[in-house]
Amino acid sequence: MSMDFFVDKFYPNRKVDVMRVDIEGPECSVIKGSRKIIEANPDIIIAFEWQKYLMINYSSEQDLLKCLTSLEELGFKFWRVTEPFTSFRVENADAKSLALISVEDLFKSNRDEIVAARSNKQFKNFS
Repeated sequence: MSMDFFVDKFYPNRKVDVMRVDIEGPECSVIKGSRKIIEANPDIIIAFEWQKYLMINYSSEQDLLKCLTSLEELGFKFWRVTEPFTSFRVENADAKSLALISVEDLFKSNRDEIVAARSNKQFKNFS
């Protein structure tokens, strides 16, 4: 069952502000299955673990890159979380807790905590 189907069925017309994806590998499948949610919510923030060494068990490298570039094509930028993820809260994100990262550099990384958004203005404390 995709996230699009689940939200359409159980929470129709609901605004989605944050999507946290932490499922140890198939994150790109969830993102792909959330396309309608992502397109319908221009201010959505997506937080996910980039664990290429686990993700490669579920998707090819080409599909992983396509996952990132498809978000980029929708206007998303990516930020690496620079503080311990266990204490990180999206609602408290600021310039000290996030560092902009390119798709190319993210794809080279084996493991990172990532926040994707269309603008840093979506983070309340970001200046």
